[in-house]
Amino acid sequence: MKGIISSVLLSVVLFTAFGYASSAVQTIREIEQVFPDEPFTSFVSPLSNILKDEKTETSTRVLSAIALDELHSNNGDKVIYEVAKKTPNQTVKSICTALAIESFKANEKKVTTK
Repeated sequence: MKGIISSVLLSVVLFTAFGYASSAVQTIREIEQVFPDEPFTSFVSPLSNILKDEKTETSTRVLSAIALDELHSNNGDKVIYEVAKKTPNQTVKSICTALAIESFKANEKKVTTK
């Protein structure tokens, strides 16, 4: 499993450096779906960087937000919330706001069912 994670992280770095960040993010999403029980915490940082970068294409930032949300990581959720508050890009803001609200609702359910 660690070999897969290392390979994907390397591809994220390389694809992002050569302008193919959306391909790397989609690969991360697909791996998350194949291995849903894995935490993939090492993906949080590269996905966060892509999401926060205002120069990155809107579609790639939206994919990054969705991939971050699918990780169910507190750090990823914080980045999504932060971007929702600060980005001037209305599309990214709308997606991140919706994801933040759903994350908050999910966390509320966990607290009330305990």
